[in-house]
Amino acid sequence: MSEPTFANNLSICRYKSCFSVFTTVILTCFIILTLPGDCIARILHVPDNFESIQIAIDDCQDRDTVIVSPGTYFENLTLSDNSIPLASLFLITGDRVLIDSTIIDGGENGQSVVNIRDSQGRESLVSGLTITNGFSDYGGGIYIRHSAPRLEDLIIRNNTAQRNGGGVYNTEESETRLSNITFENNTANNGGGAVSIYQLSNIYINNCVIRSNHAELFGGGVQCSNATALIENVRIESNTSGQYGGAIHVFGLASVRLNGAELIGNQAILGGAIGVWNESLVSATFVLFAENTATFGGAVWIELGSFVANNSTFSGNQCEESGVIVLSGVSQVLFDTSILWNNTQPVVATIAAEGSLVDVNYSDIESGRESFSFEGGDFQWGDGNITVDPMFTRIGDIENHLHEDSPCIDVGNPDAVQEEDGSRADMGAFPFFRGGALAGIVFSDDDELNEDARVTVSNGVFAMTDHDGSFRINNVRAADFSVTVSASGYADAIVPDLHVDQDEVLEIEILLNPLEFTPLLDRDVLEVDEDDSRVFRFIAGRNGNGVLEWNLSHRLGGEAGVDNWERSRIFPVGQQAQNSIIEAVAFVNDMFYVSANDPDGLDRIKVFNQEGEFVSEFDQVGNADAGITDFAWDGEVLWGSGERRIFGYSAEGELIRSFDGPFEINHAIAWDSDRGAFWVGMNREDFIQVDSEGEIIGDLHNPGFEVTGLSYWDEAPDEYKLYITHHTGENRMVHKMNPVSGDTVIVCSIATPLGGECGGSFISPDFYQLSTVFMNVFHSTGEENGDRIDIFLMDAYLEWITYNPIEGILNPNTWLQVNIVLNPGPMEIGEYEAELIVNHNGADSPAVIPIACSVTNPQSAKYEAEATPETFGLSSPYPNPFNSHSIIKYSIEEPAFADIVVFNMEGRVVETQISKWHNTGSYELTFNAGGLSSGMYFVQLSTKDKIDTKKLIFLR
Repeated sequence: MSEPTFANNLSICRYKSCFSVFTTVILTCFIILTLPGDCIARILHVPDNFESIQIAIDDCQDRDTVIVSPGTYFENLTLSDNSIPLASLFLITGDRVLIDSTIIDGGENGQSVVNIRDSQGRESLVSGLTITNGFSDYGGGIYIRHSAPRLEDLIIRNNTAQRNGGGVYNTEESETRLSNITFENNTANNGGGAVSIYQLSNIYINNCVIRSNHAELFGGGVQCSNATALIENVRIESNTSGQYGGAIHVFGLASVRLNGAELIGNQAILGGAIGVWNESLVSATFVLFAENTATFGGAVWIELGSFVANNSTFSGNQCEESGVIVLSGVSQVLFDTSILWNNTQPVVATIAAEGSLVDVNYSDIESGRESFSFEGGDFQWGDGNITVDPMFTRIGDIENHLHEDSPCIDVGNPDAVQEEDGSRADMGAFPFFRGGALAGIVFSDDDELNEDARVTVSNGVFAMTDHDGSFRINNVRAADFSVTVSASGYADAIVPDLHVDQDEVLEIEILLNPLEFTPLLDRDVLEVDEDDSRVFRFIAGRNGNGVLEWNLSHRLGGEAGVDNWERSRIFPVGQQAQNSIIEAVAFVNDMFYVSANDPDGLDRIKVFNQEGEFVSEFDQVGNADAGITDFAWDGEVLWGSGERRIFGYSAEGELIRSFDGPFEINHAIAWDSDRGAFWVGMNREDFIQVDSEGEIIGDLHNPGFEVTGLSYWDEAPDEYKLYITHHTGENRMVHKMNPVSGDTVIVCSIATPLGGECGGSFISPDFYQLSTVFMNVFHSTGEENGDRIDIFLMDAYLEWITYNPIEGILNPNTWLQVNIVLNPGPMEIGEYEAELIVNHNGADSPAVIPIACSVTNPQSAKYEAEATPETFGLSSPYPNPFNSHSIIKYSIEEPAFADIVVFNMEGRVVETQISKWHNTGSYELTFNAGGLSSGMYFVQLSTKDKIDTKKLIFLR
């Protein structure tokens, strides 16, 4: 529906967000050890990571998400057991074009397009897809049994059910939510052309369009039997049924509530819009029934059931016989605060309905009592009814809104919910709108116009600003209200005490202040060893009002500062190897060993340093056509093959030994250090385990991978330690396998715009400090790129940096201390890099702070315990007051990291005296006031669990 038009009465005012403040955040950093966090759920891309949607679904674990790229997928999917979101890229981008272009086609092969069965949790989601060409007995498009999924932002069209639920079938205690879905041209040979709800199930349908669907018998749009449904903000139009309920049919102890719905142009023999049957109930609130047609009951047919209409409008409904609303058998219908006008007469009729009830109150009924025809039953013409023209007016494509002079305004049931302006309820589905419009511009302090800011009126109505920062909200009630403006990186601006009059356009300009966050460290390098940890300060300033939300994370610095399975380096080894064809790679003793087929036809192993500089080479032995195609390193010997025999070399190039492998061409090889054996692969053959003599001792099923490389990660965080590189069509994939069970899990796609065919692979924990990397050879036929080695980060040792708290909220004029702790643990003496990442809701998020750490030789503790204290705390400083220095004594009752800081009356730290590990004991230090001004200060001793504070008075 389009918005009403308002007169051009302008009231202009200007607002800005208030309370510009500067808050200093002090984060003091210490050293402790934490455990790794929980595993992060994966995003599985189709077809980038998987050839089909079903393969991706089968590979999912709880909380994983399957994302489908645009295209048509001829599949019949089954979701069960896990809570799996299945969606198009719409879920990420919000671009609705992707819904129409990402299609799952069931192929009309006797199956539902999507089956959701048994114990799907509420996290289950199907979103952003077109579901089409399903053909099955139940649920041609989607079949739902004993589950609770959310179906959102879908197009469900051209599906057929031989029995019930052409679009969706919901049964066996399922609890399903349907939102923002278009159902069109679906068919059921029995009931529920679009949706069928059965067997104690529940369904919530919101903001959907149900259009041009058909059922041969019951409910052209929706069928509900022995179940419940809540249908809100839905348009149900142009649906047909061969018998009951052109839009909706309800029977068998079912209950349906309609709220804010429009039932337009539907057709059936009994009940053009709704059929109610067999002890069922339909209640309609703020519902429009318009232009529906039937032989009996142009709008509603009620047979042994009940129908309640509150604030509803019936207009333009037609019937060939009997009335627009027909009661058959013992039934009842109640009208309250409703309008029945311009329908075929009689409006309400009863047929053999002895014992039925018709109750009408506070409603506008064309022809009054004469509109009702009875063959039995009780008719009650209650209070507040009128019989005058409601004076409809068109707004958008709906003709049944109330004109400002309508007699139906402010005459509804006085006990009904009042209008937002406090006035009495209006009759009909569309209360008269009393209000005006709000328009304006949102900009920031540098006069930049803010696009995509959200402007929200206090009653919940909102609009987004466009490219020039402007917005307009047409449906603002004539009442007092406030406005909140939100934009990423800015403090919320709240504009209170606004008022718009009838037909007025109120214009405002709103200034947003950025949430600025500028962090820095107080030293360039933190030196740390086992006994004498050092302190560094992390200071961050925030400018702007509102609340700053922040959280911390960290990663390694330099090339290793990437997410897992992102490329950290590309080594163009083909160019360095003088255009040799590169087949395999290993990283041993800080050197690259690459298998190269030189232009002269000789196979060599070439050695390069980490900078890619050539160091040496030696000849390969054997008769492989292309030389060694994959390497394995057992800690002493470099193994490889590309033929029948498997050869072992020393790092200096000496042939140590060889043995016959399990295949004619042993194409891929990995050393399993846990079992002291090799895994060997060839193309799509099963993987064979052999010992160092070549004896076969085991095997694993190859699920169809065209293998190019094998590698083994003995320190993997799970049991999936055997890594498999393989081709999948045009894609280049890595899977990992459990060498005990043979189960596989997708890792990622390693395809790249540079292209190339996969070669051998290798896993090394030594390439970067504190990291494990995955290396893979890529062959390229293009002269520009050449053969190369791509290096991916697999895992990083990050436990040497910990912090607490990891997240928080900063209000204006507050400060926060975060303990950041460094623990070298297994780190060797040397230089290390890391990055502290501060994610926040201010401008320029995230803030990345480089950390340079130097691990030095251990030193003895600076302070020795004098005695074993019984308590924790500070003794009274002496002297106090003091004019130059004061002695501070303190006790630590159990080993801990302890801080001693001095802060002023404003709560700002002015001096950090101690921040280090303490053994149990009593300690003493001298505090020199230095350049401090006279006044009162506080000295605070704190550990992870305890705090003690004493007062200091400095007098010059």
